[in-house]
Formats: sequence, structure tokens, C-alpha cells
Amino acid sequence: MDGDAVRAILDSRRSPQVMEIDGVRVILTPEPDGSWRERRAGADVAPTAVCLFTLTGLVDYVKANRDKLPLDDCVLHVVHQGEVRLLGKLQAPPFHRRHGYAITSFEPMLGKGFSFGAFYDRETFNVALQTLFVDTPERAQVLAVVGNLKEEQVRHAEDDGVTQTVTGRAGIVLGKDVQVPNPVTLRPFRTFREIEQPASKFVLRLQSGKEGELPKCALFEADGGAWKLEAMIAIRSYLTGKFEDAGEKFSVLA
Repeated sequence: MDGDAVRAILDSRRSPQVMEIDGVRVILTPEPDGSWRERRAGADVAPTAVCLFTLTGLVDYVKANRDKLPLDDCVLHVVHQGEVRLLGKLQAPPFHRRHGYAITSFEPMLGKGFSFGAFYDRETFNVALQTLFVDTPERAQVLAVVGNLKEEQVRHAEDDGVTQTVTGRAGIVLGKDVQVPNPVTLRPFRTFREIEQPASKFVLRLQSGKEGELPKCALFEADGGAWKLEAMIAIRSYLTGKFEDAGEKFSVLA
């Protein structure tokens, strides 16, 4: 059976599948993250991983160890800024697998989070800033600019590609030119709440709406993804600290 045929079967059914690949009987079972675990006939049955959504829950699970896991042989693997796995030791040949005992995944508390690089209408952008970002002076500065926009106030004639100049209103009568801060440093909720949200630089851009519509706003990431590494290091430090505080040693890899 070729690879295309296997994928077609997997795409149509998300339940455990038994098939023969290259003359070997294989059992494929779906994982919580959408991937498939392959187990060949005769291999040890892998345990079902416990699915968690917080670092606190993962620490509590490991410390309680109600499943009597061989923790001396286990490691915590920070896969990326939104996922940590509790893994067992490397199994013997010929399979060389690691059992995954627990997995914790970051899930945005509100919807799917903020879409960077996408233009939002002013009201949606305003609400998103207040609900999906940590309250900081820089966030307040952006809110002040965005909250005072009118359609006729977005003037592309004074846009050098880095700084846009827009007209805001001070009070009811007075008007003044306000520069959109670029780049602006913000802290979106993008990783587990137990750690401090990494700060990143963003480019704020304003775009005139269609006739009769309000201006649109967007944030573009400008740190090259460095925040992900910072988040992984922070997660590792958090987990290591939790076990050290309890007088325990546990391997945490990032």
C-alpha cells in the first residue's frame, strides 16, 4: 500500500486503523494534537497521554504521580511556546520510541487570539487591544491614537513608511497632529498565563476604510519570532523552579 492510499484512509477516518504497510502489520491511533501514533505488531502498547492546558496542572500531575510513572527516567520537553510534554526514556530497539505520558497545550482564553498582519476595523481593534494584550503604557498610547481616529484623519500624504501622521482631537474643538508610534512594544497573550508574556516590537499601520467606513488598523510582528525563544526559556525556568522549590530535581529540556 503506497503513502497516498494511507493518507486518503487517514483523512477520511479519525479512529484507530489497522493496516499492512510494506508487509508489516501496523496500528495507527489518532493523537490529541491531530497527529497519528504508529505502533507495529508486537510493540509495547503506548499509554494515552493526559491532556492538560496549564503549566500548573502539569506540575501538579508530575508531583502527585498517581499513575506511578518512572519519573527518574522522565523529562519535561518544552516543544515550543505553546506545548510541553512529559516523556519517558528511550525504548529499546527496534522501535526506539518514547512514551508520552502527559501533554499541556496553551489555548487562547478568548477566541483564536489576535491575527497579526490583518487589518481590523477600529472598534474591533480597540476591543482586541484591551482583551488580548497585557495592560502597559505602550498599549494605552496605541489606544489613545486609535480611539481618536475619523475617516478623514488618515493622511497617507504624510507617510514615510515608518511613521504615519494622523489628525487626532484633543477635547471637542481642538485638533492636533499625532504621530503613530512605530515600532511599538506590546505584550500579547501568546503563551501560558503562568509566565510573564514576552514583549515584542510591532509595526502599527493605519488604512483608510471604504467610503463611509471607519479607518482600519493592523499590527505587524517586527521581532523575527524572538519572543518564541524567550517564552520557551521562561517556561523552562518556571518548571525548573517549581521542582527546585519542592526540593526535587527534574530534567526540563527546551
